[in-house]
Parts: sequence; C-alpha cells; structure tokens
Amino acid sequence: MYWIKARDLIKCPYYVSHSEQRGKYYPTITCQNLPGMEPSSALVMKFKEQKEHAEFMEARCMSCYYNCPYFRAIAEAEERQEFEKRRKDEWKRKKD
Repeated sequence: MYWIKARDLIKCPYYVSHSEQRGKYYPTITCQNLPGMEPSSALVMKFKEQKEHAEFMEARCMSCYYNCPYFRAIAEAEERQEFEKRRKDEWKRKKD
C-alpha cells in the first residue's frame, strides 16, 4: 500500500520506480538513464536501510528533487545534449 501512496507523491520528472526492502534485497530507487546510455541499462540507487531509502525519497523524489545529485546529473546531461544539437544545426546552416 505504501508503494502506491508514495508513487502518487513523486514530483521528480526523472523518477521511474522504487522497491521496498524484502529479505536480503536492498531497497532501491530507479531513475531515468543519462542521455547517451544504453536503453537497456538503468540508473539505480541501492540503500542499506529502509529508513535511509524512505528519507531520501521524501527529501528528494517527493519534494526538493532539484537538490538531488541524480536529478542534476541527468538535467545537465540533457542540457549538454541539447546544446550540442543546436550547435550542429547552426553549423549545418552556416555551411549551406
């Protein structure tokens, strides 16, 4: 039940999913891949403690996601990719 409730509270645009601690498996948060990464790969954070996982989600995924290091890394990579695309387009226009 917490999973459904937590998912409804997510604000981060790069959030994909999360899992709770089950036995020996660590709780995780999965984010969108960095631009340029293989589509079959994933950006996954593993936490040793459920409490740490819940605190991170509440502080980052559910509220101040712009302070999350993963959000910043993905956003910066997207900006660089967009900048490079614009630069190539301008170069093509100048060339023609």
